[in-house]
Amino acid sequence: MNVKDPVCNMTINSDLTEHNSKFGGNNYYFCSESCKKLFNENPKKYIKKSVFTKFLQWLSKENEKEFGNKRLSCH
Repeated sequence: MNVKDPVCNMTINSDLTEHNSKFGGNNYYFCSESCKKLFNENPKKYIKKSVFTKFLQWLSKENEKEFGNKRLSCH
């Protein structure tokens, strides 16, 4: 499967590369050992959050402000 190296944005085949790391429950694939090393030193620098992910984080914070940490239910 074709994926993008999160460090250099090169398109690579995840089935063919031997350079990979796991972070936050996700697998990341790299074109070289040097890209893998850079990623492992600071993964958050290379993981881009989608607009939807940012929205969900904002919504979660707003809900916590409004309702606190209690569990919400409809009944």
